[in-house]
Amino acid sequence: MSNQRTDQTTDAFLVMQCQLGDQEAWRDLVQRWNPRLVGFFGHMVSDSDKVDDLLQGTWLRIVRTITRLDDAGRFTPWAYRIARNTLTDQFRKQYRSPPVVSNETQIEPSAADFTLEQWIDSQEIATAMTTLHSEERLAITLHYFEHLTVAEVAEVCRSPVGTIKSRLQRARKQLQHQLHKEQ
Repeated sequence: MSNQRTDQTTDAFLVMQCQLGDQEAWRDLVQRWNPRLVGFFGHMVSDSDKVDDLLQGTWLRIVRTITRLDDAGRFTPWAYRIARNTLTDQFRKQYRSPPVVSNETQIEPSAADFTLEQWIDSQEIATAMTTLHSEERLAITLHYFEHLTVAEVAEVCRSPVGTIKSRLQRARKQLQHQLHKEQ
């Protein structure tokens, strides 16, 4: 417990020094935090080049906004929130690009897919989504709204691809039922 407190105190001190423009403090903060951020991104993406890009983007955001951090002792959650936002932005940018054809097996389209697609931007789907279990809601959100592949949803959720396919199928059926019930 005291080691964690010492780490937080050290981080808080470094943050305050960084806010004052101390270049040596920046070097120390980056040295302390790079392994943590690399580990975080490493769990989220498999490409080391992407990890490097995400790391650079995160540090750029931290450098630009650290003076807005009022409580230096809250650096840890603040830094991870920036890292998560950087990752989310990267996913959005990546999946707005034209899709790349892969050899990955995809879920066969069904009547539920077409029903879901026609409702994707409606208030009814938002209401129906609240009836889903949180794991199914996450799978639907990542796959249909954030446009992640099934394999990528499995990576984010740390679940096997087959489990994600099952969650998507169950969620589509429940959403189809809810949407038809609301009509």
